[in-house]
Amino acid sequence: MSINKSKILPVVTLFDIFGKDFILNSRASSSDYRWLPKNLDFLTGPPLTIAGNMPVICSYSVAAEDVITLMKSANLEVNPILHVYRSYKEYRDLAAYFLSQKKKIVFNYPHPSSEFNKEGYWIDPKLVKFLNNKANLERLVPKEHVPKRIIVHPSEIIKTANKFNKLPLVIKAATDQPTGGGCDVIICKDRNDINNAWDYFQTCSTVVLEEYIEINQNYNLQFAKTINHQIIYLGASQQISNPTGHYLGNWLVKNNEPPGLLIQLGRLIMERACSLGFMGIVGFDIVISKENRVLAIDLNFRINGSTPALLLKESIFKIHNASVLLSRSWKPNMNWNKFKLTCQNAIESGYLIPISIYNPLVDSNSHSIPHISGILIGSSKEDILKKERLLGFS
Repeated sequence: MSINKSKILPVVTLFDIFGKDFILNSRASSSDYRWLPKNLDFLTGPPLTIAGNMPVICSYSVAAEDVITLMKSANLEVNPILHVYRSYKEYRDLAAYFLSQKKKIVFNYPHPSSEFNKEGYWIDPKLVKFLNNKANLERLVPKEHVPKRIIVHPSEIIKTANKFNKLPLVIKAATDQPTGGGCDVIICKDRNDINNAWDYFQTCSTVVLEEYIEINQNYNLQFAKTINHQIIYLGASQQISNPTGHYLGNWLVKNNEPPGLLIQLGRLIMERACSLGFMGIVGFDIVISKENRVLAIDLNFRINGSTPALLLKESIFKIHNASVLLSRSWKPNMNWNKFKLTCQNAIESGYLIPISIYNPLVDSNSHSIPHISGILIGSSKEDILKKERLLGFS
């Protein structure tokens, strides 16, 4: 089967949101990523298909010629304005050069002040850290939509856990450091898990102990405030997490928006953040519990893992005549040549859209196996899961 030759385009680009004067940097600092997945260069790949004409700093490992060829074979438009680095030193030098030219950078993950001062940011990095710190969720979310939670020093975890009537219990890092992928969350099902959390979170200044919610529906809702001061709703997807709380991906179902109350709540949170000076993209994790409570459980003031899929979904639905998409990342245990051939076959068969591909062969700090963030296309969730098994990625 040959794929449709129409271009897959985002409904809105990062250039539309941020304008012409900013450069995007979605890499985290090598000295400040305790609560993030470890391959920091891979983080620079996902924006390439949604940036439009916004300049992007990215690793050569996600922008090598064979990688871009694979992405273009799926009829994606890849950002033409790429500033590529091949080592961490080159990355630092590149960012420093733009700052010396008085260019403003959108840092998806704020860096330590010792690396880049606040004058180089598109908005005050203290505000970005404040908004992303889980300790401050109650400052932005109406109290009736906040789970029961207690904020303490890590040394108080065991004692404070006793104040909750039952297990499981969720413990989260409350930190100004970047977080993502569920690396900052532990779901404690027994006392041994609580003891492990006590050890795991010792480097935090504070942690959040939060009630465990029996979830009926779990949504990620995304909004953006543009350079033109407009707040726009970008859409929503259904979140997928494993039993330990780690993020696995998102389902995107055609014509399946969350209830209006969730969208209203997300917009209210966004308006409160923007009143403090925020501008950019956000993703809010808002759930409906089995008791029909609507609760905001996490606020991510950055480009989210599912942002590319969310912005591309309408184009994909139309071009591929699909009704369901799965957005997620894989680390297949394959060598590069086998991986590349597997991707090419799936693209040509019309059910894989690669969003970001990491080629370990061109990375001096290689993580040894390929990484891919992509979208699987199907007529149902069952159909997609069957295709995922055929890929052999998981």
